[in-house]
Amino acid sequence: MASEATWLERASDAVVRLVAPRRAAIRAHHRRMERDRDYAEAFHLAARLRGYKAAATGKNATPWLHASDRSGESEVSGSVRTMRARARALTRDDSVGAGIVGTFRRGAVGTGLRPQARTKDTDPARAEAKNTALETVWARHCDRLDRANGLSHALHQGMVLERALVDGDVLLRAVTSGPGLPVWVEVIEADRIDTPTDARPADPRGRIVNGVERDGAGVPVAYWVCRVHPGDTSLHSSVLGGQSKPVSSALTTAMFDRVPVDGCFFLRHAVTRPGQSRGVLVFHACLQDLHDLDLLVLASLKRTQVAACLSLFITSGEAATDLLQLTAEDYGYQLDQTLTPGGIFRLFPGEKVEVVNPTVGAPELERFVFFLAQRAGASVGLSPQAVLRAWAGVNYSGARTIKIEDKQTMRGQRASLAEALTWEWEQVQQDALLRGEPELVEAGVQIEDTSAVEWIGDEEQWVDPQAETAAVEKMLALGLTTLQIECARLGRDWQDVVRQRLAAEKFEAEERARMGLEAPAAHGEDEAAPADDAEDAAEGEPMKVAA
Repeated sequence: MASEATWLERASDAVVRLVAPRRAAIRAHHRRMERDRDYAEAFHLAARLRGYKAAATGKNATPWLHASDRSGESEVSGSVRTMRARARALTRDDSVGAGIVGTFRRGAVGTGLRPQARTKDTDPARAEAKNTALETVWARHCDRLDRANGLSHALHQGMVLERALVDGDVLLRAVTSGPGLPVWVEVIEADRIDTPTDARPADPRGRIVNGVERDGAGVPVAYWVCRVHPGDTSLHSSVLGGQSKPVSSALTTAMFDRVPVDGCFFLRHAVTRPGQSRGVLVFHACLQDLHDLDLLVLASLKRTQVAACLSLFITSGEAATDLLQLTAEDYGYQLDQTLTPGGIFRLFPGEKVEVVNPTVGAPELERFVFFLAQRAGASVGLSPQAVLRAWAGVNYSGARTIKIEDKQTMRGQRASLAEALTWEWEQVQQDALLRGEPELVEAGVQIEDTSAVEWIGDEEQWVDPQAETAAVEKMLALGLTTLQIECARLGRDWQDVVRQRLAAEKFEAEERARMGLEAPAAHGEDEAAPADDAEDAAEGEPMKVAA
């Protein structure tokens, strides 16, 4: 069959094109597909080259409503403010959201991370003296670092971690109240880091996005920090020369400080794309799930409350005015009165009551709750049991697996926080060294010694102490771990453990000698070898070891 259309087909196409141009083009396409083999093969080749099925669109596919090809900077700029406000509401008013933040704070911070100086020196005694001096200086200043909030350093750590998780990022700035005074740390909330309306970057090729100034090469050089919170309703008159106006109308460079990167530390969460200046909060993928979970529980609670309000409605033949007066006197009736347990109401003549009885049962609700907790847990890196704080029905093997997985998430958050704490350690030690504090001077601490520190958290509880102790002993015997690593996992300083153990052994030996007691047998050794084993050893045969 010829590929060209006949005069009748061309005429009908012209008529159709007048009323439905798209349908006319489709008719012409199908005709060529049937008659022109080259055209058909070229079309099929083009269809195969379209790419992945995941990029295809169709009426039967679930629509992708939020897919975009924007930069990470643009995506964060357009969404982070709304997400931050919702996450704060969630952790403030929702029990599950607040519980997740509390789980992170308890697992990553606990009672507070403690520093151990780890200076490197060829002389062990000199290194130990430096470590002791650095830790002494830190102990004197750490609980006065957060002067603006008056928090101990342990509480300060928890607040910094929580703001990074809930807000996406938090800025720590080194501040001095006057010449010769110790340095302290100001915690700056994410909302205060913004771009003034009239700000210009120092580098003409640079840019300022979301309060982060970058040079021409894209490297952050400064942060723009508003002196007041943009959420405040108005400024004090002294701030703006005797005038009071909304903060939002005063966000110019006159209200901002340009903080160079050398004097601060920007702790960001979930930086996953190149060039992303601001962090993304930990709830970014599960805000709606947690909100739906709260709504589901609330709806179930209301249903139970309505079911508990067992009320009797009576249809009466009394006149409307008499009925209203009678009900008001006898039952305290009010129009639009809410249902209460045991309530009895008289209705107007001709009125009736229809009862709506929801059919969702408790078992289905429990499954829905656990399903939404699974989705939220997968997003934040926690098990659904940790999200709900519910461990009923979990066996020993499952508990070990859950603990290992949750611990990996906590270690990641702790490592991120430790970077900020190391920066604070360096600020305190370098400031103390410049001011000539005697402990550092006498120990000979140098500027390069002020960054060698390790942060140790609380003791990690064991699920099966006997089995895990045996595993640690085996790894120590094989050289797969060290006493320092294992003591750090228990929240202890291995050097302190060794000193205390040696001191205890010495004291015990002295007490035994004073009381005339014999020294106990070494751990794991028998008091006396069996006779047959001794004979075999004497004859040169191998010792027999019981299984």
